[in-house]
Amino acid sequence: MALAPHVGLQGKPNPAGDLAPQVSTVSDPAKGLKRKRKPSARLAEDSLQCDRWEKCSDCGAWVNLGTQDASSCQACGKEVSKVAHKALEYWAQCDLCGKWRAISAEVAGELDDCEDASWQCRYMGGGRTCKTSALEWGAVVRRAAQQQELTKRQHGLAAELAQRLARPGEEQPCTVQWQAQQLPISSQLPEYIPGRDTLISAEQLAAGLDAFDTASGEHVLWATAAPPDFLTMAAPAALRVLELHASGGLKDNVDGRASAGQLDLAAFLAQPSIQETLRQACRGGQQTCNTSCDREAAGVNPAWGPIRVSPDGRKAFIGKDDAKDISFCKAWKSLPIRSWTGGWKLVDAAGSRPNFTTQAGLSMLLPAEEPSLIQAAELLWSQLAAHEATAAAAQRMQEHLTVSQGPRLGSTGWNAYSINVDYRTGAHLDGKNVPGSLSALAILETGAPFCGCFYMLPAYQVALDIRQGIVVLHRSGDKEVGLHGNSGLWRSTPDSHRIALVFYLTNLQKASADRPGHDPHEQDTGMHEARENLRPPEG
Repeated sequence: MALAPHVGLQGKPNPAGDLAPQVSTVSDPAKGLKRKRKPSARLAEDSLQCDRWEKCSDCGAWVNLGTQDASSCQACGKEVSKVAHKALEYWAQCDLCGKWRAISAEVAGELDDCEDASWQCRYMGGGRTCKTSALEWGAVVRRAAQQQELTKRQHGLAAELAQRLARPGEEQPCTVQWQAQQLPISSQLPEYIPGRDTLISAEQLAAGLDAFDTASGEHVLWATAAPPDFLTMAAPAALRVLELHASGGLKDNVDGRASAGQLDLAAFLAQPSIQETLRQACRGGQQTCNTSCDREAAGVNPAWGPIRVSPDGRKAFIGKDDAKDISFCKAWKSLPIRSWTGGWKLVDAAGSRPNFTTQAGLSMLLPAEEPSLIQAAELLWSQLAAHEATAAAAQRMQEHLTVSQGPRLGSTGWNAYSINVDYRTGAHLDGKNVPGSLSALAILETGAPFCGCFYMLPAYQVALDIRQGIVVLHRSGDKEVGLHGNSGLWRSTPDSHRIALVFYLTNLQKASADRPGHDPHEQDTGMHEARENLRPPEG
């Protein structure tokens, strides 16, 4: 990464990683203390007399260009050129905190006129103090590095979907009976284990697969080939989400949702933002460690503040025991989650305010792409409504929306969707789905083929290899048949991505307990039909 020239600085960046300029100190007889001598700011032309360091883009080594415009990297031989930085021409050092700040040309001229001039961070105005990061050398360099990384990710983004599609081959449509197994209580991420789990190939899924529960006879899921025009209509929204995330316009979620799986404490603490939070929590003095996790195994400094892992194991809180925000759910953070929701959702209002329905955030970011995505959902819905084993469920979903007078996606029986990018989920149920409803899952791919990330059904010890061109309709919110997750994902190249589109029917009605005279034990969905409706048709 190209760094700003050290204009007017006595010293140079340390190739080992210290970006702070080196300064000398002098004794102050009046105070008996040592203070940093502030070198005067100079004009941009004077920077030619200073050492100029640039970072090699290939190997990352620092190269001293001196007064030259370019030089060869001693580590890899690549030619490294001087890069212009118009916004970082003048710098001054605070006499109190020692931080270097970017200043204007006018301020630099005034400091040049007076060698003994004193300058402090508060002179920047705008309420800035020594604690703020605005225009600070390290903050500027970090932002430049982040922007370069985002640009690099954006350049590596595939412009279009991969052309490959899962084909039936010689496989024929089939109907299978699955025997549910009793699962041990665990928060571990699901993993595919050959010999224990049955792997169903993409070819078989594309040919058609209807699965029923052996004990209850209920329909579990249906897999089939997606309609011919589905990818064409779904691609704009999927690629736009990929582009927004790569450019920083779509942030990762850290809300520890049910699909997040168990928190990897070592990976969690390795994040720079979490390390900074830990440092801030400990500035008031050393704190006692209080966590159920093995901090030494995770490489945690015992002097850092307490870390609490939630009982569900998906998120953690950093702070004091008496912190006011410990009861605030958004203060608890999980590992980054690349999953975003569009369509409609139910908002749990605070206090005595009633819950209300609103449009989900992703819909607001895809104003041009969402109409085409809804058309893609309508293609899948036509398949769902016409298939014998799922037609009854499709009718009940439509009736539920008609009775509740809720919004929907086009003419479908779904009212929400999610787009997940390279997201490995833990074993979970889609608890906000209307009971008995079917969710649709389709995969889109970019770049080289990904490996793994099978759709795991732990209760049945079954793994589905879902690839581009396949759609799976699953009762993913029902306790008896809906437990699902993903095995590990490996991407062979940076432009290899697994994009999952999920269409589902979320419950937009208030909780039963909020309605006077309503039986809290009765499902408030209109979907509690007789079990016979979920069983395969006779004959």
